[in-house]
Amino acid sequence: MIWEQTPLIIILSTVAVVSALLAYAAWRRPGATLTDTFIGLMLAVTWWAAAYLVQLAESNMPAEFFWAQVKWFGLVAIAGHRFIKTGRSGIIPLAGDTLVENMNDAVFILDLTSNLVSINPAAERIIGLSEEDALGRSGEDIFVQKTRLSPGWCREVMIHTEVVLGEGEEQGHYDFRLSPLYDHRGRLTGRLLLLRDITQTVRGEEALHRKVEELTILNAVAVAGSEVGNKLDLIKRTAEVLFRTRFSGKIDLLLFGEPGDNIPDTPPRETPHIVEQDRRRRPSHGLRIPINVGDVMIGMIQAENSKKETLADSDVRFLTILAGQLATGIEKIRLFDAERRHRQEADTLRQAAAAMTSDLDLKQVLDNILIQLEHVVPNDSSCLVMLQGDILQTVAARGLGAENESILRDRPMNEDTLFREIRRSGQPVILPATQCDQRLQNWQPGHPVCCWMGVPLMVRSEVIGCLTMYSQQVAAYGQPEADLASAFAGHAAVALENARLFGEVKRLAVTDELMGISNRRRLFELGEREFSRTQRSGRPISVIMLDLDHFKRVNDTLGHAVGDQVLRAVSGRCLKNVRSVDIVGRYGGEEIVIVLPETEISQAGQTAERLRQIIANEPVETNAGPVNITASFGVTVNSPEVTALSGLIDRADANMYLAKNAGRNCVKGYE
Repeated sequence: MIWEQTPLIIILSTVAVVSALLAYAAWRRPGATLTDTFIGLMLAVTWWAAAYLVQLAESNMPAEFFWAQVKWFGLVAIAGHRFIKTGRSGIIPLAGDTLVENMNDAVFILDLTSNLVSINPAAERIIGLSEEDALGRSGEDIFVQKTRLSPGWCREVMIHTEVVLGEGEEQGHYDFRLSPLYDHRGRLTGRLLLLRDITQTVRGEEALHRKVEELTILNAVAVAGSEVGNKLDLIKRTAEVLFRTRFSGKIDLLLFGEPGDNIPDTPPRETPHIVEQDRRRRPSHGLRIPINVGDVMIGMIQAENSKKETLADSDVRFLTILAGQLATGIEKIRLFDAERRHRQEADTLRQAAAAMTSDLDLKQVLDNILIQLEHVVPNDSSCLVMLQGDILQTVAARGLGAENESILRDRPMNEDTLFREIRRSGQPVILPATQCDQRLQNWQPGHPVCCWMGVPLMVRSEVIGCLTMYSQQVAAYGQPEADLASAFAGHAAVALENARLFGEVKRLAVTDELMGISNRRRLFELGEREFSRTQRSGRPISVIMLDLDHFKRVNDTLGHAVGDQVLRAVSGRCLKNVRSVDIVGRYGGEEIVIVLPETEISQAGQTAERLRQIIANEPVETNAGPVNITASFGVTVNSPEVTALSGLIDRADANMYLAKNAGRNCVKGYE
């Protein structure tokens, strides 16, 4: 009996030992769990218990006790196994698996060879593979293809970075975390990869960054609009700001050229830059946003991406706002420039007017007009032409030499097409290119001229002359210069009129209004000056006095109006037939005195005789018909006993009465 039971004990003991060894091996296996080890140990204990019960049976224990012990040990083993399976390995892993399965974050489990051993549904959606297709594949290869991670990233112990998955609108940003997995003994058994979707956060940050960037650009443009002095500098500052933003290399600022704008050559293409653009041309590609001031397009923003990517709607809206900001800045600069220019022009005109009216001498005024004209409207040469009756006279010139005879000579107005046009319109006439214009033949100077402008001089709506300007620059004069020159011409006409009136007043103050010769005051003023000079030099000075014969009869028979005509005719003949240095003045009534400096008595007598014959031999044409008139002359020369001009005049007066007494129409005092 015993020997019959002993092999069974040996077999059960052997199975128990093998179960214990398997439990130990399970515990030593990498990645083994406590549950698997515990189950192995429970089986080993069960087999040992079975061997023990067999041994008890060999000791003649009742059979019922033996099978009761076997039953209880079996029930304990089964209960322990079920407890471990349900309590330790069922409930907790089931709850953990459910939690992982329902996570929004993607979870990947990788073994030590970087192969996927488990993924959740969120991970399936991200990599586009089912769990069956993904398990066993290399996680390193999958993420190197889908992200910018470098090969070998799985060999890192821990990684925390941001990765981008997908393309176009489906592109997403993820927080990438790689963490190691250790067993209960601290040995590395694999890696846990967690991907958390942060796309909305990143896009929100990018939108906030773009908004801050756009506000920074708009603020910089607004500040530049207040600081810079011209629209070209504003465009440059804007280009510099754009170059430091996401728009670098995508934007061209096209500024339409205006007369006087100095638009530079195109800078390198890699920066936002300014391109001179003809109004008749338009860019043939790219997004074009006009820069409008009112209803006038003054420029354009051309957006072009070198990668041929379409600009977002937010970029288009921003560039539209930028175009409005630039238009506001440019308009502000234009208004400021216009106000500053008008202020400068007004100040220049004020100074020019003050300079032109500072002197009432006509010759000096004429010279001042051309000098000040050069300050107001720059020119290479100029001239001032006055209309005297039907004749054009060049009364002042600047920058024109003697070779410009066609301009400097007097010429009939009817021969000058340009002046007739100026006189007819009362407006400036501009010839922007003079090379082929035949109208300039009377105004062509000796030096090369590319542009000409004539501006009328007007007094009481009547054209009295014109100012002409020459420039060697083509299209140097336009409407702004014409308006400025017209305003200047108004001041110049006032200065000329003032000088003319002053000359007239001055002439009337020293001229006899009836006879048109020096009055008595002027006669003595000039005569005393010459008499004093001859007294110092010892040179001779002679005096002639004449009086019309029977002049009272003319007044009584023909009237005082005819008498006045006779007096003016006689005084005119005297002025015309003496030297320019001789002084002719009315002494009183119809008596005329002529002072002849540096003249001996014989020469004075000859002059008096010539005048007597001219008066007697040429009847005076009057409203009453020809009037014959004669005059009596008295002549004298200075001597030591005469100390004043009045003494000489008295002696000439005495000799004139001798001529009266001698029968009139004769000369006395020089025989």
